[in-house]
Amino acid sequence: MNAVNEKWKVALESKLKLALSETTLSDNGERIDVSDLWGRLKPAIEQIVSRFGHILDSDEASIQIIDVALREIYRTADTDPEKPQTSQEIGAEIVERMSREASQYFAALPNKYDVFFELPGLKDADCTNFSLTSKVKAVECFGLANKVGSKRNVSIYEVIGALNGKRTEDETFIIQSGLYLKTFVEGHIGHRSDGITAFEAISRVKQTIFLLKLANRIEFANPIGGAIPAKVYVRFGKDIRELDVAEDFAELLGKVTLTKEVRKVVGEERSNWKGGAHGATTILTTPPVPQQYLRLPRASSDLIDLPDNHSDSIALKNAMIWAMDAQQGRGDISLKLVQLSIAFEAVLGIDSTKQGKTEQLADRCAYVVANTRSERAEIRRQFVKFYNVRSEIVHGSKTRADSEVRVMYFWAKRVLQIVIAKEIAPRMDSVTSTVKR
Repeated sequence: MNAVNEKWKVALESKLKLALSETTLSDNGERIDVSDLWGRLKPAIEQIVSRFGHILDSDEASIQIIDVALREIYRTADTDPEKPQTSQEIGAEIVERMSREASQYFAALPNKYDVFFELPGLKDADCTNFSLTSKVKAVECFGLANKVGSKRNVSIYEVIGALNGKRTEDETFIIQSGLYLKTFVEGHIGHRSDGITAFEAISRVKQTIFLLKLANRIEFANPIGGAIPAKVYVRFGKDIRELDVAEDFAELLGKVTLTKEVRKVVGEERSNWKGGAHGATTILTTPPVPQQYLRLPRASSDLIDLPDNHSDSIALKNAMIWAMDAQQGRGDISLKLVQLSIAFEAVLGIDSTKQGKTEQLADRCAYVVANTRSERAEIRRQFVKFYNVRSEIVHGSKTRADSEVRVMYFWAKRVLQIVIAKEIAPRMDSVTSTVKR
């Protein structure tokens, strides 16, 4: 057992002994011999430390994890008056519960933030070698508020610098990823004068994970300031497109120098992105999000955490969940497009008593997004085209090239972001007050 595990074990044993001394477990009305029960608890400690100790340290925050399980264990471990238990039975029950509670707690952790913050670093096929404990540690780092709460200005190149020049082990990488992610989200939601939309926050987290993956998978020749070879950039071209980071890639790399070849590739990616993306011939434009709609104080998780029957959040909640599903991983682009259409229906609403669902949605979308008559006409035209592609996919009669489907997908995703941003804006005050209550 290494020094960290031993220290953690000692701290846990101390807490257990204290809990035992303050707990009366009766066996036919008599106080149980603590030493007897302690002897039965020690194997459980060894088991938990051996299974989970290497992802924890001995600080107070980590010990609180076990406190949660212990409170429940001791709350329910008293003898049932109708079925008296011996000290051995109680000890065995605590051992079993302790292991089960810890296992369930840790096993549930990796899913805690996945839905809301889309941690592709914990999901992508190329990260399947990450152990459960690595995932747990990432989420734990992400969730411990006091760990790096004061460091709101950490930059991406600091993280790359920490990982630079050496191959890091999965746990080192995922721990630093988790720490950085938490700092990154805190620094961009609710703590800046130019607050951003929930969608932008999610997008930036995805960008961060991508860059951290890049830093972990590629050995840079030099520390910060060293040049990244063009072949490295090209190798991750698909990732860049899938995660929509071509536009911001060079900027997010901060002080890491890009070679002339890479700058050329970045320029081409930007041209593709602005010109309709990925070799498509149709140039689709979308209006920028007005600045007033970017001043949103809280993250999407606050909306999603609201009760399902909350009148101000249910439509947005459903739309955001479908929209996030449409951006996960590298699945079929046609399926992703259909998921976006469901998100539009959720946020825009449909009057079932009227005919023409496509026209209804197109009109409502144009009204929400555009500011002038000509803009509304263009948005409406493009939305009808988007929905026609969706109908072809749903009914199995798609005749369009994949490139056109991809173009419509990126157009719809951008417009949906604007719709949700505008729909969130007038509700945020009430949402924030509800969350605080």
